[in-house]
Amino acid sequence: MSLTSIETKHLILKGFEPARIHNPYIFEMWQKNKFKLGEHIRSIDAAFYIVPMINAVQRSGTIEEKELLFKSMLNYEAFQLIPSNKRGHKLGEMERLVDQAVRMSTNVKNRQTKAQDLTMSILEESIEEENLLNHKVILFALDIKEIDKNIAGLIANKIANKYQRPCCILTKVIEPNYKTMKITEINFETGRYNAVADEKITYQGSARGYEQTGITNFKSICEAAGAEWCQGHENAFGLCIAADRLEEFLSKTDDALANISAEPIYYVDYIYQGADVQSDEILTIANLNNL
Repeated sequence: MSLTSIETKHLILKGFEPARIHNPYIFEMWQKNKFKLGEHIRSIDAAFYIVPMINAVQRSGTIEEKELLFKSMLNYEAFQLIPSNKRGHKLGEMERLVDQAVRMSTNVKNRQTKAQDLTMSILEESIEEENLLNHKVILFALDIKEIDKNIAGLIANKIANKYQRPCCILTKVIEPNYKTMKITEINFETGRYNAVADEKITYQGSARGYEQTGITNFKSICEAAGAEWCQGHENAFGLCIAADRLEEFLSKTDDALANISAEPIYYVDYIYQGADVQSDEILTIANLNNL
């Protein structure tokens, strides 16, 4: 969320005061990365060195890994001794639960990054081979299990940022459609028949807008373009499109975004003109890095 809100910024500054960090996991992650984070965690530090580990376990961890992380954030659980599972441990060696959670979350993040990089390379090949840049929205309609759905949102973010346009990463979903039934057998003597639900095929997954080109309402655009449903924020949400409406969706989003500039927009607080840069102002801002 935006940190330009004074209330939000205040809560973060107070929460990251060293004496206030009581969460065992966050404290130990701070200690582990202290050579990068220093004596005071800043919001940007948390965003790079702590939050991604928690996010990775939430998205890609097993139930056991999620439970371990949760327990490591509880004072009455975090410092219990449990059997060590670190590489090269001795038989019967014990370690604190929080230490195991810190190591585990780092490993899960590395595992996620490898899967993410592999998937990115595959999808970037598709962009070129299938001419996906011919449309205003980069839309992937993938087969079942073609990518890990847990990282679809992360990859959609990366692709949107790289190609500077909205991205939808959707996977085929086949489910029964009880609104239409197929008759499989008829007994003309008794009038009895057997019927099964017809198949309903949709594509579901993650969608990301791209605010830097002025698109602040991508969810609303998708809803107007015929999406079955959209759930989430305006520029980061879950999306479902019926299989037979994909082309219509692309056509309508092309029309809706026809006048959007391909040149990114950046929101800044001040613009220096050439030689007018004041070095003392730059140094003053740099010395406020805790803010």
